[in-house]
Amino acid sequence: MNICMKRTVPYLLYSFLVAFPFLANGESIRKILIKSSGSVNLSSVQAILNDVLKPDMSNNEKVSAILYFLRTHSYNHYYPTEFVNSRDQGMCGEDPVKFFNIYPWGPCTVYQDIQGHLYTAAGFTVRKKVITAMGAHAIVELFYDNAWHYVDGSMGLYFFKRDGKTIASMDDLLNDHMLLLNPVSREGFLADRTEKSLAEYLKQLTSGPIVENGIYITGRNFHEMGIDLSKGDEYILSTEKEGKDGFWFHPSDMKPALENLINKKLKARGFPLLPGNGPCPDPVKIKPPNKNYKFSGFSNSKLICKLLSKDGINQDRIVHKKNICLENSVASSVHPGKKTEDAEIIYKIAVPYIIVKGTLDLEVSSDKSADIGISISRDGKIFHELPEKIPFREGLNSYDISKLIYGKYEYFLKVSFPASENPTRLNALKLQTVMQSAPASVPGLKQGKNEIAFNCENPTALDKSKLFISFSWEEKTDGEKKTIQKTIEKEIKKDRRNFEMDCNGIPSVKNVKISVK
Repeated sequence: MNICMKRTVPYLLYSFLVAFPFLANGESIRKILIKSSGSVNLSSVQAILNDVLKPDMSNNEKVSAILYFLRTHSYNHYYPTEFVNSRDQGMCGEDPVKFFNIYPWGPCTVYQDIQGHLYTAAGFTVRKKVITAMGAHAIVELFYDNAWHYVDGSMGLYFFKRDGKTIASMDDLLNDHMLLLNPVSREGFLADRTEKSLAEYLKQLTSGPIVENGIYITGRNFHEMGIDLSKGDEYILSTEKEGKDGFWFHPSDMKPALENLINKKLKARGFPLLPGNGPCPDPVKIKPPNKNYKFSGFSNSKLICKLLSKDGINQDRIVHKKNICLENSVASSVHPGKKTEDAEIIYKIAVPYIIVKGTLDLEVSSDKSADIGISISRDGKIFHELPEKIPFREGLNSYDISKLIYGKYEYFLKVSFPASENPTRLNALKLQTVMQSAPASVPGLKQGKNEIAFNCENPTALDKSKLFISFSWEEKTDGEKKTIQKTIEKEIKKDRRNFEMDCNGIPSVKNVKISVK
């Protein structure tokens, strides 16, 4: 039986794929990260704190700086993200790296988690509390300078005691409601609330019992944002959406009860309801808290892998091959080594952002119409053929593989060749993977001098490949209405991985592209 003709095929070599990730002579450039002095490095919790905090800051200044960063890189919205698990349908607020790079939104419960991770990593003791009045509100308090201090992440504010410099605790607010009249905003409390109405709202909140949920404990491993690239790859970090409306992730197994609950909360606050399978609305289209709060919910970055082209064969992404002949010559091709035996080759694609779309382009040639099998696995264990079985024509074939890779961070592509006297030759193979990303995760630029740093796990791999980084941005000079489009490209060497860029005007980055040749 030809295993390529089955709709679902168990694949028993998964342990082999994990144990031997590369079966080629090439060397990929691993865990690539780009840091720019023009924006906060969001690749890890420690990287964030390194950029946000300064050594000479007081505790109050540290608390305020972290809250300001949190509110300028996210917004308060009930729209769901990845579920932590299918049992409780929880939102993906437990991972701050995913939060800032992929899903920069959430309700108060998510902000409670993110504050817990950031402030704990910064050296503060954090305890979680829930204000039970008016449907409950999740908050945190920080312990420093021998006292507890209430800092509200989802509302982006805190309150001073009567001395005007000590951040109040929740007990302080309960004992002295006059403190509620002077909230200190750190960008982003709800625009439809004046300070007076906000104080009244919090006064009602504090009218009921407050439940403490214990001290926050962190230290777990978070999502990694580095990516492996090899020859023929092009990685584009973008602040713009793909197409007219962009592509986004929406959990397909979202329970109706949860969706109804979220819509009820949105309606009560005057926000648009969940748009079915639509994306999370950009806050600038809802009610921006202030004129400087120009925040976009998501953008679309992409990874383009030329696995086989006239330029050669990308062998670094091959994780398995059987009876395969790789002709890396002027006319590169992949085909069976022995005509009388079945053959197969498997590639692995892994990205740091959640996948929302994918396309496959391949070019085949044969003397006679010999079928080949194309199947995809989301976990390396079970392979599925393309949603619709379409005979491959001689020449270029293009297919949408989005349904098979949607909502994942990696997938495997298998090309199978049945035994034939006239076997099909694979002459070109390209995968384009579109991801949902937070625009703030793209290395930004500032007016003046910018320092760009390239990091990877194995710099010696740069001796075997040519790697280029290009920045594309719009620049507007003060007092001028005309916007100038600019692009600069730099080659990265093992001993020259950092460079500088000057922006005369106010820059707005469109994309950062990394290509390996």
